[in-house]
Amino acid sequence: MNVNLMELAKTAIGSGALGQIAGSLGESEEKTKSAMDIASSAILGGLMQKVSSPQGAKDVFSQVSKFDTGLLDNLSERIGGGGNQEQASSWASMGGKLISSLLGDKESSLIGMIAKRAGIGQGSSKSLLSMLAPLLLGVIAKQVKSGNLDLSGLVSLILGQKAQVAKFLPSEATQQLGIANLLDQGADAIHDAGAKLTRATRETADTGAGLLKTLVPVLLVVGIGLLAWKLLSSPAKEVAQKTAEVAGAAVDATKDAAADVVDAADRINLNKPAVPSLDLKSLASTLGTSVTDLTKSISGVTDEATARETLPQINAFQQQFSGYSLDKMPEEATTTLRTVVGPLLEKLQAAIELAYKIPGVKEILEPATDGLMKTVSAFTKSA
Repeated sequence: MNVNLMELAKTAIGSGALGQIAGSLGESEEKTKSAMDIASSAILGGLMQKVSSPQGAKDVFSQVSKFDTGLLDNLSERIGGGGNQEQASSWASMGGKLISSLLGDKESSLIGMIAKRAGIGQGSSKSLLSMLAPLLLGVIAKQVKSGNLDLSGLVSLILGQKAQVAKFLPSEATQQLGIANLLDQGADAIHDAGAKLTRATRETADTGAGLLKTLVPVLLVVGIGLLAWKLLSSPAKEVAQKTAEVAGAAVDATKDAAADVVDAADRINLNKPAVPSLDLKSLASTLGTSVTDLTKSISGVTDEATARETLPQINAFQQQFSGYSLDKMPEEATTTLRTVVGPLLEKLQAAIELAYKIPGVKEILEPATDGLMKTVSAFTKSA
């Protein structure tokens, strides 16, 4: 059974704190309760998006490992204006930094969304996010430390909150956070992927301490890629008729590339401390699927409004690719990944150039897509 982090956070606050929090915000208890549910789900949604990339998962694990869970012992001193003002201010400051780091340029729009949905002021919405962010991180830290969870356990714990996030977070927010596809996956896929990553790590440890030092960093990167692939590669929903020809070509290219990577990965010399063939195939599939999905979205841009809707996906895509460093992988692996991903990125570039021809679209997309193509350029270079 999944741990319900939102319920654990409510328990940590205590049943009598709702009125205290509502009073500090100047809002009714009913509206504050609704806002807390939406805000908590938005924070968890941001964490889900972050841990779906290798670097993001490592960043969250580092934050959780450093978190002082003793701060949760007397929350009345820190939230809702119920105690020491200095402690409350320090808690809110920590929460504000966490929210800015987690949500980035989505922060303002999500603050507005929470305020509108719950019927509270935007200032109250922002304050509530700052109260809840360190609380949820602390609850996660407590679960990680008490359960002795490793990186894969943390990822499974956070992605296992999909039911609660889907229950309280509006669909437009899931799209904005880039987690709509994650919420479409079944819970079994999450647990199975996390379990496989844990087993792979343990089996690696059994091969000997010397090999472990060389192999574990690579396995962590590819293992998280396998987890993301498990979550993101479910059958795509039926594409609308207006999907451009470029997107269709990208889908075909992904299917062909999947067959190519099987052959290429099987030729890798596994006597070296390199990526195992099964994991390499999964990583290539993960990246290929991400490229194809973004190509579809950009090919579907028809005006300035739809261009703006693709920006969160472009940013999430860039963040995902920035987590992979080809210069730290074996030469055979980088050659295989470039063979698979390179042609798909060319399709993506073609879709971007077509979208630029639509009046007003280039000005919206270009700042994001230029940075994106620089990030993925390593995958297009010849080995």
